[in-house]
Amino acid sequence: MGEYFDQLDEKVAEHLKSLTAAVDAPAEEALELLSKAWVEKEEIFAKKIIEEKMELVDFFDPEEEKGGALLLTYSGSILSIGPEGNEGRNTSYASIGIRKDVPELAEAEDGELAGKVAVGDKAEFVRGPIQSSSPIYKIAIFSAEMDAEEEEELLSEVTQLLAEDFAEVNRTIISG
Repeated sequence: MGEYFDQLDEKVAEHLKSLTAAVDAPAEEALELLSKAWVEKEEIFAKKIIEEKMELVDFFDPEEEKGGALLLTYSGSILSIGPEGNEGRNTSYASIGIRKDVPELAEAEDGELAGKVAVGDKAEFVRGPIQSSSPIYKIAIFSAEMDAEEEEELLSEVTQLLAEDFAEVNRTIISG
């Protein structure tokens, strides 16, 4: 179909097709722009995971895992789930920035997942910045154990940097 679209995982490609109306361009061109942006975001995410010594996992179970996680959705949004705290988990959601049906940035200090989150499934919340996400493409956790405060700070920093980089990709590729 297109140079970048052809690089996408099949499920991501199908998901991006549903987002083309949000881009001010003919459908096929919009799909290629979204695909190019997605490929760049995935590369940025992968590089940051390596830099921060994080590891990819297939699922995140908040009942079993005291630490936090960083998630990349099929739509290219970032979901950050902080380490377990007394009142829940600090949770943030940074959208792809072109959709009008989701907030660009939403945060909750008392986030609570409805259950385990697995690659390919949506993240659903009892309490949180959103009710549910797009399907999850990748889940990363820190390889080294650290205290909750240190992990929270590092996770917040990584999320902020990724959100800024992803916004820049949207500005340069999608918004042109």
